[in-house]
Amino acid sequence: MIPGLGGAEVSMTIAVGSSAPGQAFRNTDRFVAGAALGVTSLGVAVMVGWLLELDLLRQIAPRLSTMKFNTALCFALAGGALYLGRGDPGLRSAAGCLSLLVLGLSGATLAQYPTGADLGIDQLLMKDPGLDLATPGRMSVITAVGFVLFSALLLLRLGTAGGGRIGHVIGCTVGLTIAALALVGYLYGVRLLYQPVPSTSIAVHTAAGLLVLFAAELLTRPQDGWVGLFFRGDSVGSSARTILPLLFLLPVLFGWVGILGMGADMYGAHTLVAWVVVATVLIVGGGAVLAFRRAAGLNDELRRQQLALSTMLENSLDALVVVGAGGTVLQWNTEAERVFGRLRGEAVGASLTDLIVPPGAESSLSSLIASLTPDAYGRVAGRRQVVEALDAEGRVFPMDVTAVPVSDDERGWVYYCFGRDLSEQRALEDQLRQAQKMEAVGQLTGGIAHDFNNLLTVVIGSIDLLAARLRDGDRALAEQALRSAESGATLVHRLLAFSRRQTLAPQPIDVNALVQGMHDLLSRTLGERIDIRTVAEPGAWHVLADPGQLENALLNMAVNARDAMEGAGVLTIETGNVHLDARYAAENTEVTPGDYGLLAVTDTGCGMPPEVIERAFDPFFTTKKAGMGTGLGLSMIYGFAKQSGGHLKIYSEVGEGTTIRLYLPKTSDGADVAAPRPGRAALGGRGEAILVVEDDADVRGFVAAVLQDLGYTLHLAATADEALDVLRSDARIDLLFTDVVIPGGLSGREIAEAAQAERPGLRVLYTSGYTENSIVHQGRLDAGVAFLAKPYKRDELGAAVAGLLGAASGLPD
Repeated sequence: MIPGLGGAEVSMTIAVGSSAPGQAFRNTDRFVAGAALGVTSLGVAVMVGWLLELDLLRQIAPRLSTMKFNTALCFALAGGALYLGRGDPGLRSAAGCLSLLVLGLSGATLAQYPTGADLGIDQLLMKDPGLDLATPGRMSVITAVGFVLFSALLLLRLGTAGGGRIGHVIGCTVGLTIAALALVGYLYGVRLLYQPVPSTSIAVHTAAGLLVLFAAELLTRPQDGWVGLFFRGDSVGSSARTILPLLFLLPVLFGWVGILGMGADMYGAHTLVAWVVVATVLIVGGGAVLAFRRAAGLNDELRRQQLALSTMLENSLDALVVVGAGGTVLQWNTEAERVFGRLRGEAVGASLTDLIVPPGAESSLSSLIASLTPDAYGRVAGRRQVVEALDAEGRVFPMDVTAVPVSDDERGWVYYCFGRDLSEQRALEDQLRQAQKMEAVGQLTGGIAHDFNNLLTVVIGSIDLLAARLRDGDRALAEQALRSAESGATLVHRLLAFSRRQTLAPQPIDVNALVQGMHDLLSRTLGERIDIRTVAEPGAWHVLADPGQLENALLNMAVNARDAMEGAGVLTIETGNVHLDARYAAENTEVTPGDYGLLAVTDTGCGMPPEVIERAFDPFFTTKKAGMGTGLGLSMIYGFAKQSGGHLKIYSEVGEGTTIRLYLPKTSDGADVAAPRPGRAALGGRGEAILVVEDDADVRGFVAAVLQDLGYTLHLAATADEALDVLRSDARIDLLFTDVVIPGGLSGREIAEAAQAERPGLRVLYTSGYTENSIVHQGRLDAGVAFLAKPYKRDELGAAVAGLLGAASGLPD
């Protein structure tokens, strides 16, 4: 019995200090086979002794009784029957025939004693010329009784196929006693024990052969009767193996020694009896004490093993549920309480189906419970199944279940069911799929972003220049084309944002000030039918993020909310301070425990069903009508949040509206809050010299046209070598404007480092459609780096250049 599982006990047999029962039974089978061959050999040897008139084989020693020929024949037949009847069904009929021959021959011999008849069978096969016909060489009455009993027991075992166990044990014990008494008679010199009838006596080797036969027959069923005590793996078996041999052998040994002493006139019969009794009591008592001490040690070891097993099962990382017939819960460990949300007292005695099977669902778990029957061992044992389970709060979750059948003496077959909640594993798999999705989108976007943004730079820049020179009617067409081209640039930008490959310039931000500053923009964008309400927490932490991207994120969340409310409703913008703990981090993708600033947008729209929430951050997924959205708004915010070290979470119910909560990491104490972004510098140059490094000829031509039109002096280079040649010359250079990605040779960053080595203090303005890792690390722009993202328009290029040159000269913008 295993105590400790919540006060209950689990019944289980544990073998301690002995070999496994299967090995012990194999050993007894070997003994039976050896004994059968031994007695067969004995019978054959004695028959050969009769044929060759060898007294050594027939009589063993002078003045001892002779084994008769019929006795030797019965030994040969009985040994063969015992060997053939050990287990092979095909040989059982032959064993039965041999047993019938032994029964017939010994039974006919036994019948001659009470009737006084001579059936002529005593010397039918072999006559003894030295015997008087009046006293034929007849099998002794003890031998005849032994063979009749043995053959009857063997036929009983072969015929009942497992029945008659009690009678079989009793019969074998009687046979052993008869043979053992005959041997004791020879040992003690008590003629009555081996010659109860004056005319014949049992030979010594006949008694020994019968002893071996009955012992072997008894061991054909080693699990039955008192012999089964030897094969028990518990303290009872240990005691039996110690005491029973003493009980059998010591009285015989001391009796023999005592008779020898009495024959030597050392003492009389009374002293002999006292000697045997006292010696037997002392030795058997000592053996019993040793056996009990060993049993106590084994019981202590058993209790230790039970405690270890109980502790292991109770503290298992898997939920353990012990189930009886029909699915009744017999045991429920601590992990099962945690996983299913039900206490042990609530679960034990209840139906497992009622506790953890989702209602109305024909799940594989129901099939598993229904299959817990005694004949299901091979179909159930050790088989892992993934099923759906139900906890006390109604949550349905995937579970990995294994059932192990165990035979219980008190309760029949019980099943140890081990289950593991797969929710966390499935969440990790979802995280991996999300990461793989972002990596695939990132690789695709990164592959096309550089070249595509180069094309868009030329297209947008050229249309922008063209629109400024056209009449009003034609300008509208150009502006429409410009808006379409800018939409293409926005699409690439959003894909880069989702895949966390956009360029960020994080700064400490006062979220309350940012929300307040965007209120007018949001009002104009969302329309008059949207009531914008702000709930700003006083003392809200400053967060670390890219100000422009955070403004875009807030604008996108507001636009999504407006669309969900179909243009009319209440939009609530909330700021606050939040601490995300380890438990929340374990349940959500890529969240680091810590302090975060909160920016939340809540609408009063239609809400989202769970399947929409699950896919809301997927790129190109949208519930809007065709042509009404790209499906990149939330995915862009999601990528921005993750790239910034933050988190994005949706809370929504159908008909109850939606809340999108954006968490951004709190800035370190004492960090300076970013100042409001300055206005644009005045366009136009004062003849400053600019080195433009751009490998794309069309982009290089567009940049040259814009900068020359703005009054700058230009040096153009298509490769790194051309740029270095200009830098090493005596030409005046006030600003290096270089693409980050230059095919072959040096990158834009390396060109800038070489330029500043040649001309210390030279200002550098980088540009690119896809920055990779040259000036951006972990998604953030390196400190002190000026960057203009492609595609850009005339005014954006002019403002970036004028800003850098104005800062360098100290002139007012």
